[in-house]
Amino acid sequence: MPLLLPAALVEPASAQTAVIAPSATQTTCPAGVMRCVAPKNDYGKCKRNDLLDFFVPGLPPAGDRSKAHSVADANKVTWTDKNHAQLEDDVRMQRLDALLRTDFLTYNSETTDYVATGHVRYQDAGMLMSADKARGTTTPSVTWLDNVRYQMLDQRGNGVAAMVNQTDPDHSKMSRGTFSTCDPSERQWEMRANDLEIDKVKNEGYGHGVTLAYQGVPFLWLPYLSFPIDEGRHSGFLMPVLGYSNRRGFKLGIPYYLNLAPNYDLTVKPIEYTKRGPMLDTEFRYLSEWDRLMLNVGYMPKDDVTDETSRGYLRLQNWTTFNANWGATVDVHRVSDNRYLRDFGDSFQSTAISLLPSSAYVNGNGGWWNIAIGGDDWQVSDPSIESVCAGGTSPRNCAYPSVFKPYTRLPRVAFNILPQTYAGFEVGMESEYINFQRGYSLTGRRLDLYPHISYPIESLAWFLRPTIGYRITQYDLSDMRFNNNPLITGTSPSRRLPIASVDSGLFFERDAKLFGNAYIQTLEPRLFYLWVPYRNQDKLPSFDTSLPSLDFPSLFRTNAYTGGDRQSDANQATIALTSRLIDADSGDQLLSGSIGQIRYFKTPRVTLPYFGGPQSGAGKDLFTELQLTINKRWSLTWDMQWNPDPTALDPVTQKYVSTSKHTDLGAVSVQHRFGSDGVVNLAYRYRRGFLEQYDATTLIPLNLRWSIVGRYYYSVRDKRLLEAFAGVQYDSCCVAARLVARRWLNNVSNPFNDAVYIPNDVKAENTVFFEVEFKGMGASGQRTQNFLRHAILGYQ
Repeated sequence: MPLLLPAALVEPASAQTAVIAPSATQTTCPAGVMRCVAPKNDYGKCKRNDLLDFFVPGLPPAGDRSKAHSVADANKVTWTDKNHAQLEDDVRMQRLDALLRTDFLTYNSETTDYVATGHVRYQDAGMLMSADKARGTTTPSVTWLDNVRYQMLDQRGNGVAAMVNQTDPDHSKMSRGTFSTCDPSERQWEMRANDLEIDKVKNEGYGHGVTLAYQGVPFLWLPYLSFPIDEGRHSGFLMPVLGYSNRRGFKLGIPYYLNLAPNYDLTVKPIEYTKRGPMLDTEFRYLSEWDRLMLNVGYMPKDDVTDETSRGYLRLQNWTTFNANWGATVDVHRVSDNRYLRDFGDSFQSTAISLLPSSAYVNGNGGWWNIAIGGDDWQVSDPSIESVCAGGTSPRNCAYPSVFKPYTRLPRVAFNILPQTYAGFEVGMESEYINFQRGYSLTGRRLDLYPHISYPIESLAWFLRPTIGYRITQYDLSDMRFNNNPLITGTSPSRRLPIASVDSGLFFERDAKLFGNAYIQTLEPRLFYLWVPYRNQDKLPSFDTSLPSLDFPSLFRTNAYTGGDRQSDANQATIALTSRLIDADSGDQLLSGSIGQIRYFKTPRVTLPYFGGPQSGAGKDLFTELQLTINKRWSLTWDMQWNPDPTALDPVTQKYVSTSKHTDLGAVSVQHRFGSDGVVNLAYRYRRGFLEQYDATTLIPLNLRWSIVGRYYYSVRDKRLLEAFAGVQYDSCCVAARLVARRWLNNVSNPFNDAVYIPNDVKAENTVFFEVEFKGMGASGQRTQNFLRHAILGYQ
């Protein structure tokens, strides 16, 4: 017999959804993929909460309960008088999404009081609770539950409370309550509070007399704690940051987050280094429909080790959209001194940066054009490449000091006409104007124009693309007193020359069978001819031009140099062949192999001061690249530049020397994935005269919770260890911890051609990373997971 009750029982939540722990198994990422496509479930190792056994699916969604009627029914209903009713045996009282079930309930229709006893179960859109007793009124909506166990449904979380009081649908209080994201049967950590209040209007929780405990042992007590109950941003203290380095000592940071507005916030992190002193780290973020900005600033008033004052860094990144055609980008990176990255950089990559780039541009585009207006600048962040005179004296003490810093390009204007089709012809143009500035150096302005026209003829089986262009370069030079090239005598040198090329290729394919599987095999020969007449360019300056690293795609470039100061002469043909093996069912590429060679019909004559000329002569280097995916667990990549001659060009001395090694450049890497998360990467890199390195990284799961990580990065040429680390990881349902010990070189330069230069006096740095994460509460310590994700290819 149903009863119609006039008011709601308890507060609503957002969705009628139960969070049930999924299977701990996880799809293995395919070999060669840097990161898994599917996100990892943080609670994948959790068990199912027994409270969910009485979860009732299909209840109405949350809404305004004040406008809904309450209905109660039971197998037996007895009216003791006109105002009092007793409901027994499978009692249900429901108002919209709120459902109360019990064995016995008494109800007073005059006062709307009710008392429920015997296996009390309560459920709404956000909470599932069991209690020994429930009492309250339906008008006004007030509920008390005694000796409660609860499970949150709209997010991970459970606990117990001596009493729960819900004063209205948006506010509830707990006495002697706990909270944890752990399994109730294996409570590794929990938060205990004398009083706990939930405010769904502000989406915040408040606790008094809060204790955090691990394995039942208290380790932190706070008189007061506020925390968010949704995924929104709320002001407050974040988990502390901990770390150790023999260069900086122990590190302790206490971040405080300020939610200033819905679209911008600020994080302030005071840091104490035991060896170097206090530092203030800040991060400001701004986001709007048309603008995105990030500003990071670090400041140390005084370094106790070096006695330097005002050390720090600044990083400003901004992306702005003015309208559909115009926008702007800004990326500014500055440090207080050229030793800052050595002293405070926390990775091998950051300390190997010798030059910090900064740029700012306004960008525009239309249907047939695009333009970039702005500038670029660099800051020297390595003392070994500062400007000096011979003998290491100040650049003011000589006429022609050595300057390694690149030229500042301000302004720089790049305007391009995108290829436009007219009667089968494609017409386009690239143009660039730059003002080059640098201390103690020849400076000037350069205008570079390259209009071109092509007539592409293409089909599914072949293509032919003849192209002809004309390059015009004009200079206006200044600061001739710093000119150290006696061939540069005028202030207005120029260069004009045609560039002609014909690119052609064929596409063949056939069906193939391999190991019982159907594949498509392709054969793609390609012939590229390039003709550029010789122009003597020794009287031109060298502002931003260098010889790039050669690889297979570079075989099809129209210029052997980067930058606009040199245009190589050419009478040459590139002969290349590519073959692919493609799965006929899935379309996945299993194998891609390419080989190519430039055949010079005439030796190139254009050279670059201090760098010499490009590779010349007939029958020179072969370029190969191979990508092989054996299956989802094994992959291999291989790139090589092979010199068939018994002599090779030494890139340091720029002289041909006899050698028994025919490889000018090579790189090979193998990746193996195993289990759900395991990965091993092996790599070898070689570049004649510059580097020879071995690199091995791994993540090895020992069981469902424990795994080990490691890296060994060694330079054969320098006979030095570049970086090595070893660590252990623990990941359970609700706790994750990582401990990593690391040794690495923190003063490695790469000023030229991406080479690694290790000064003789460089010393290795030892660091220890420790991080513990109580899932649902945050992480304390160094962000080792981000570090490992960058260091280990395929880390999950």
